[in-house]
Amino acid sequence: MIGRRYSGRLWRGFLLLWLPTLALLGVLNLRQQLPGLPQGTRRQSVVQAGDYAVNRYTDSQGQEYLDLTVAVQGKPRVLIDRVYDYTMVQGKLYARGVTGAAAADLSTGDCRLYASKQYPRYRQAWPGVTLVDSIQRFPLADYRRIRALGQRYQAFPDPSPGRQTLLTLGCGRFRIEQVEGADGFRRLQLADAQARELARGYTVRIFHDIESYQIENETLYIRAREGYACLRPQGDEFTVVYFDYGSKIYYSTLPDIHIERSLEDLPPHDRLLLSRLPSANRT
Repeated sequence: MIGRRYSGRLWRGFLLLWLPTLALLGVLNLRQQLPGLPQGTRRQSVVQAGDYAVNRYTDSQGQEYLDLTVAVQGKPRVLIDRVYDYTMVQGKLYARGVTGAAAADLSTGDCRLYASKQYPRYRQAWPGVTLVDSIQRFPLADYRRIRALGQRYQAFPDPSPGRQTLLTLGCGRFRIEQVEGADGFRRLQLADAQARELARGYTVRIFHDIESYQIENETLYIRAREGYACLRPQGDEFTVVYFDYGSKIYYSTLPDIHIERSLEDLPPHDRLLLSRLPSANRT
């Protein structure tokens, strides 16, 4: 009986000790899920244009990022997080980042916003904001200016010192990295930094063993032991061909990466270029 009473007091003391910590973690997690709330600390406006602003902030790991916000009843609400490029042309503010793209008319206050389905907390139709399901739904002039936005801002932090980055593409999203395996041999892998940021399992490494690669017209072509890849970051066209179509990698890739069963399913030019990439002939 005494032992049970002692055990009960011990558990109550344990809960009282950890309850404030658990409550704080719960509040922080809830804040990250709420739509539109600005993240990070040391926030500073880089560009202010009417109700819209591009801001710099620092996350909990000390990395600096940009976001695009709109003032709603005097309070900032995030439209795009991890902005990697923006510009102002003829009274319009254009921005593109990890979570989407936007074109805001500063004279009317109207904004057209594409927010990726992978980031539902940014898919909010705030006053004056019209949601579209693709950047191709922008007017032609706006679409061309959004596509022209390039790699001016590194949206994803550099990898850890244990990996050597040989090539980056798509504002730092796709990377060819040199790693040393448990067998002591060095290999090249194709990594998706966006998946790494989201902790999306096997999607982080699209290919584990790259044999050869080539860049042509801002398109990255890759041949690997697992298959082929054709990545066009400016047009958001990412195609991967897996030799093992039913592999666990296929089931875990992000939805904006298109999976094909065979090299024959690709357009003739891509198919020809990929077929000419040399094989390492490793067994």
